[in-house]
Amino acid sequence: MDLFLDCEFNETRGVLISIALVPMDPGLLDFYVYRHDIDRISLKPWVADDVVPLLGAEVMAFRESRIPFSDFPQELSKYLWHMHTVAIARGERLNIVADWPSDPIYLFDLILAPYVGSMKIS
Repeated sequence: MDLFLDCEFNETRGVLISIALVPMDPGLLDFYVYRHDIDRISLKPWVADDVVPLLGAEVMAFRESRIPFSDFPQELSKYLWHMHTVAIARGERLNIVADWPSDPIYLFDLILAPYVGSMKIS
């Protein structure tokens, strides 16, 4: 079972702004969260002009989540555990597919943040 990963961040390897995991099967739940505490002054102009206005936009067709940024790791873990159990029930493996090399770094940082502290998300 494939989950497609996409992250938005402030410049290459910058602060994480949003993360989405979307299953290939449209009948399964998406995971989409974004920061609500973005300080626009510190954003790169391209990010402020072209990324931030789309956060939570209906055109993205994701289920918006208004959880606090500090809860991202816990909510991500719950979602991944749920998708893992669905994959097992289907006799499949859970595969995460990314189109940008740093996206998995942000994902792993969120997963590990409760145990080792955050490196990229704050």
